[in-house]
Amino acid sequence: MDLERVSPHQIVPYIPEFGGERQRAREDSDYAPCVFHLRPMTVAEYERASVWTRGGDGFALAPDAVRDTLARHVTRVEHLRFADGEEIADGAAFAAARERAGASVAPLYLEILAAIRDVSVLREGERKNSDSPRASS
Repeated sequence: MDLERVSPHQIVPYIPEFGGERQRAREDSDYAPCVFHLRPMTVAEYERASVWTRGGDGFALAPDAVRDTLARHVTRVEHLRFADGEEIADGAAFAAARERAGASVAPLYLEILAAIRDVSVLREGERKNSDSPRASS
C-alpha cells in the first residue's frame, strides 16, 4: 500500500457555493468570484484540531481550533471584503472577521471548514468543487 504525502505547497482553489458565488462564476465569464486557496491538512493536523465524538466519522473540529485551522489552511482569499470595502485577504483575516461579521455568514465559515476537510481527504475527481471555473492559482 502506498500512502499519499501532503505537500506543504499543494494549494487547492475553492469557489464557495455560499450566496450563489459558484453559480454566478459559472454563468458570467466576466465575474470575478470569491476564491479561497486551501492547503490540505495532514492526518496529524486533523487529529490535533479535532475532538472525538460519537457517531458520524468519529471526529469533529474542536471549537477552539477554528481560528487556527482557518489561519493555517486558507493561504489566500480573493474578492472577499466587508461592505465598507475592507479586504479579507487570507485565512487569519477571515478568521478574525468572524468577530465582526453578521450571523448570516456563518454558513460560509462552515462551508470553508468543510472544504478544508474535503481537500484533505478526497481525491481531485471526488471533490464537489474540482471543476471550479477561473480559480487562479
